Amino acid sequence: MGNLVTRYPINKIVLKERCASTLGGQNIWYDEDVRRLNTDGRGMLLGEFKGEDKIVVWTAKNQYYITGFDVQQHFPDDTIRVERYVASRVYSVCYYDGEQNYYYMKRFQLEEGDKTQFFLEEGAPMRFESMTYRKGATLEITFGGQHEQRPTEMVDVDEFIAVKSHRAKGKRLTTYEVATLRFIEPEEPEVADEDMEDEPLMDDEGMDGGVEDDAIDMDDIIGEDITVDPNVDYNERAETIEILGGSQLNLF
Repeated sequence: MGNLVTRYPINKIVLKERCASTLGGQNIWYDEDVRRLNTDGRGMLLGEFKGEDKIVVWTAKNQYYITGFDVQQHFPDDTIRVERYVASRVYSVCYYDGEQNYYYMKRFQLEEGDKTQFFLEEGAPMRFESMTYRKGATLEITFGGQHEQRPTEMVDVDEFIAVKSHRAKGKRLTTYEVATLRFIEPEEPEVADEDMEDEPLMDDEGMDGGVEDDAIDMDDIIGEDITVDPNVDYNERAETIEILGGSQLNLF
C-alpha cells in the first residue's frame, strides 16, 4: 500500500532530484535494419546502460542529437550512426566543401541538449566523409587526378587542429586533388588479465636469502621485559626441543 507522506493537504509536488538506479545496467543493441534499440541482442551492441546514460544519433543531414536509451523510440530514416554518448569525447570529422572545392577536418565535442544540432554548416554544399573519436588516430590521404603520383600523406589527427566548437569551419587538409580519405585508428588496449602473474615464492632459505629457517633472531624475541643471557645458545636449545618431539613436551 505504501507509506503515508503527510496528513496535511498538498498543493504541489515537484521532483527535486532524480537519482540513478542502484540496480545493474542493461545491455542495449541498435538494429540498423529497423532503426530501433533493443535488449534482445539484435544488431550492434552499444554497451551497458543505466540511469541517466544517453546515446547520440547522427543523420545524413549533417546533424546529431542526444537522447535517452528508451527502446520504444524510432530513429529517422536518414540515420547513419548511433552510439553511446560520452560528454568528454572528441570527434574528428572530415568533409568536402563544395564551394571551396577542398577537404577539411574539424575536431569538436558534442553540445548536450534536447535540440538537433548541425555539425556542418546548415544549407551549405558540404559533404560528410568520415569520422573518428579514437585518440591517436591517423588520417591517410591518397591523391588522384593530375596529382595521383604524389605519395600518400599521413596526418596526425590530434596534432593537426585544436578542439573547437562544432560550428567552426575547421582546417583545410590539402590543396591537391584527393582520391580517398581514411582514418587509421590505433588498436584497442588489451584488457588486463585478472589473473596476474603469481607472487614469487620464497626459496628454501627464506625471505632474507642467507638466513636458515631455524635460526632465531634475538631482535625478534626480545621485549621490554625480557632479558637475554649471553651465555645461552638459544639456537642449540631450539634444535634440542625439536628433537624431543611434541609428545614429550606435553608435560602439563
